[in-house]
Order: sequence, then structure tokens, then C-alpha cells
Amino acid sequence: MLQKMSNKQVLITALFFTLAADYFLCFADYFTPGVFLFCLVQLCYNYYLHRTVNSFIASGLTGIILLSCLGILFKLPLDSTAFAAAFYFACLISNVFIAWRLIPDQFTFSITSLLFCDIHVGIYNLPLYLSVIPEPLLFYSRRLALYGIWLFYIPGLFLLISQISHLTFSTYNNTRDAE
Repeated sequence: MLQKMSNKQVLITALFFTLAADYFLCFADYFTPGVFLFCLVQLCYNYYLHRTVNSFIASGLTGIILLSCLGILFKLPLDSTAFAAAFYFACLISNVFIAWRLIPDQFTFSITSLLFCDIHVGIYNLPLYLSVIPEPLLFYSRRLALYGIWLFYIPGLFLLISQISHLTFSTYNNTRDAE
């Protein structure tokens, strides 16, 4: 499906999956489907960056392996959502790294901002997996993380939409859109 899409169409598809994932996470409380949709967002970004599906899968599996090792080492109560999140987060880190190497533009700043947003999401949800955090630290870290989520999420989406607009109105051709 993605092979026949322009860069603009790929980013619009990623934006659609982002909004669908946010619905599942924020309004419907279906976390696992939401995280899986975010994995599809990363697949779109992977394609936008001209990377192979194998690199996407390798990044995600690396995240799952690292989480498995941490789970065994620290006896963490891991579930399917945690493994899906590890897959997603590893793909996001990989895409951010590649984007900075290839094209430091609005898209790169967008997914970097979304990475910082997701770090705050992780901090906010950490008590689900770690029960050793002292109550006062837990209270303030979750409250600050909640602000951090929106501080990075809104600019990240704005930059993504700006990149889509740039692809719509610019005169430059990239290799996929020129084909």
C-alpha cells in the first residue's frame, strides 16, 4: 500500500493513524490498539525516510528484546501493551536518529518533539510497572509529565502538519514524489 503513495500521502496517513491512536488512548481507554496504531505511524515514518520494512521490524524487535531483559532482570509485570510500546518506542528512536542524519527539517523536529512527548508519557505511566517510587516523587513526576506531554505533543503535530503543507505547496521534488 505505501509503495504507491507520495510523501504527502504517507504523512497524511501517519496523521490519520495518530488521531485514531489518540482516540483509543485518550477517550476509549483501549491502550493496546492505540499503541499498535502508533506502530503504524512509525511504519509510515519509516517509509517516508526511505527505509525498508526489515529495518522497521529490526528496530521494534530490539525494543522488545531490551524490555524483555529489563523485565527479567527487575521482575517487572509486563503485558502486551508494554511490549507493543517497546516496539513502538524503539522504532520512534530509530526514525528520529535516521531523520537527523538525512533531513533535518520540519519533519525531523516534529518527530523529535513527539519523542520527547512519549518520554513524558512513559514517565506518567511508569507507576503501572514500578511500585517502588515514593509517593511524593510519584505525585510531582506524574503532574510534570502530564504538562510535558502537551508541551511537546502540540508543537510536534503542528510541525507535522506544517511539513505536509510544505509538501503540498513547495516546488521541490523528492525522489518518491517525482516518480
